[in-house]
Amino acid sequence: MIMSAGNARYVTKDSIYLWNTDWDYNTGRTSTDIAKFTYEDGYFNAAASCRVDGSIMDEFAIHEENNNLFVLTSGLNFGISDSGSNTLTVFDSALNKISSLSGIAENEQVYAARYIDNIIYTT
Repeated sequence: MIMSAGNARYVTKDSIYLWNTDWDYNTGRTSTDIAKFTYEDGYFNAAASCRVDGSIMDEFAIHEENNNLFVLTSGLNFGISDSGSNTLTVFDSALNKISSLSGIAENEQVYAARYIDNIIYTT
């Protein structure tokens, strides 16, 4: 996975996540590549990577808890139409998809997300 200079990050005690969103000009659809790195004894190690449909708004839309990564993405088709869906996807520690919940705030843009324990709050 090649990351651009504009990639975003989310940092935990043991992991660093970087992501980069690609936009398809013809369809208006986005997808996001996520890379996980571990940090131990002063060394970074590439641990896992995955791709998720949609774009991650910011570092508050991503959260790690109990070795699972929770990612809220927006699938709005920017520039093409105002239709789309927001999706919460859960990955295990190897970034294998465990589950997802789509249809969150259908055809709406999510402006903020906050994770507290096992609850996500969005506006």
